[in-house]
Amino acid sequence: MNNEFDKIKISERLWPSFTLKPLWFVMLIVLATIVWASVVWLSPSTSGTGNGMAEAQKNERENLIETSATKHSNIAASKKTSTKAFNTENSQVELLVEPDDQTSLAPMAVEGHKTRMNEHNKNTKPIETKTESGSTPPEAQKGLLISGMVVDHSGNPVPNITLIALQKKHAIENRDMDVPASKRHQETTTESDGFYQIGGLEYGEYEILSKISDLYQEASIVVHTGVESADLILRKKQPDIRVYGTVQSVGELLEKVRIMPFGQSKNEVYTDAEGRFDLVVDTSSRLKVYPLRISHQDYKVLISELRSEEMQGQEGIELNLEMEPINEQAEVTGFLRSANGSVVSEEKIQLYSKTTKRSYFAVSDQDGAFWFPEVAPATDYFISVHPAAYYQDYQQKDVQIISPGKDVNIVLKPLKLGKLTGKMVDPDDQPIANFSLWLHINGASSFPAVEVFSDSLGQFNVNEIPEGKLVFDTRSSPLFSITGINQSAGEKKELKLVLDWGNHKVTGRIVDSHDEPIPASEPILTWFHRDGEIRSYSTRKAVTDKEGYFMFSKVAPGMHTLRINIPGYSYTQRDYIVGSTATNIIIRLEKLLPPVAANNELDPLITVNSSGD
Repeated sequence: MNNEFDKIKISERLWPSFTLKPLWFVMLIVLATIVWASVVWLSPSTSGTGNGMAEAQKNERENLIETSATKHSNIAASKKTSTKAFNTENSQVELLVEPDDQTSLAPMAVEGHKTRMNEHNKNTKPIETKTESGSTPPEAQKGLLISGMVVDHSGNPVPNITLIALQKKHAIENRDMDVPASKRHQETTTESDGFYQIGGLEYGEYEILSKISDLYQEASIVVHTGVESADLILRKKQPDIRVYGTVQSVGELLEKVRIMPFGQSKNEVYTDAEGRFDLVVDTSSRLKVYPLRISHQDYKVLISELRSEEMQGQEGIELNLEMEPINEQAEVTGFLRSANGSVVSEEKIQLYSKTTKRSYFAVSDQDGAFWFPEVAPATDYFISVHPAAYYQDYQQKDVQIISPGKDVNIVLKPLKLGKLTGKMVDPDDQPIANFSLWLHINGASSFPAVEVFSDSLGQFNVNEIPEGKLVFDTRSSPLFSITGINQSAGEKKELKLVLDWGNHKVTGRIVDSHDEPIPASEPILTWFHRDGEIRSYSTRKAVTDKEGYFMFSKVAPGMHTLRINIPGYSYTQRDYIVGSTATNIIIRLEKLLPPVAANNELDPLITVNSSGD
């Protein structure tokens, strides 16, 4: 009892009666305030870690979305202040300027899929990306984003489509490589408006791949992280076409003849003992022509074409094929050596003739010798060797091979190395930081493609580079290509690579002469820059939604060419100078009528005046 009594006394001393001691009450309030502020300040929600980081990123993304929505609203309002409009016989193009002063225009509702994208984001829970196991990785909110929409051939949004973001370096090496699922790819599903976002991505190039569904074929696009217009068009599945028949030559039915639809090796078949074959042709690619390659070692290669219009509504097509025999054969022998005379073994040598449509392969033995026992005679053979290491590629054109045969001796030149440094910049000579390009060397197959990264100042270097013609490019959209660079042996070259990569957007709408949208079309935006012998190119492709709207993102300032090539409409090409303000383009197209005189007069160049960022 004494202990309990002492505890009560201590409690009374620590927490005196507030009615008798007002000063203690004030001090208690101050103390509680200090403790509360300390807890909040040190909590994870505001320290930049854990859930706080995710919440901060969510708030930042919502602010960006609201800003983007305001910009699109301003574009709509700016329709009244078009800088220039013009009409032609086949199209009308109106270039709209987005003012820098966003407060000068009242907010207006803007149609189009990009506006719906912003609306969608505002009403959607924070991004949730899944790995193959279905769990949400804790770092998913910390990475970069890729977004876009998925539509059908009519431009209507396609919901509930599973999309995979597959990191490009893994896609190149092996999709089934031994990489943890959380690192190999992430998944998401399109919403009711066809929109999708994939987050938690490391910097780089990704293949966005749709999984095959019951109604649609697989579709894919390769893009850089940060791209907001990674749009896909899904095509409905088409039934396979059965093709059957016989193969003969001079009245003799041929056995073991190979019949293969081009690009469909999985569907290849061989004729049986009675010369019969039966195969299926996958028509999902919607080609106008589906070629079949018919080959046998004793006969000339035959190409038979199946036209899509002839296959429509058909359950099967019968083909009876006639092959022409090869009356003579030639033997080709030779040696493969280096420039100093040493033997080069275990390298593949290839012969190819356009006339005979045949390819032959041989491998050099331990003495460097190779042998092609039976080659169809021709005068246009192309001989090539792509060594695995240390040597330059070898090529020789228009080699005549006739019966009884020919001796060919091949000498490989060694690779010599140099050094390469440079800088990646935009057309305004501003550095492009933390960007990557693939470097290839034409004529040096033994040198694998190298991914070159720029640093925070846009600078890069490659310590060992073989001599030859250098090509820098991307494997994603936008497609970049930089050519015209020659590397000499022992040379230390310094380069400036100009890239079409920036923060501008080009948005627009494609409609017909009655202002009806033209959905599921694919406008293309191209760019070209030349600095001496170095030439830089870029190509972007967009997809119009059911209202005809499209968008290109991450566009650099400068001259760009918009190309519209829609079946049933006239081809349209226009040049624009993209400045520090975004552009919104309205294109009206007339349907093609019976042939009329073409209007070759080009429309004048339209310049968007820039007032700076």
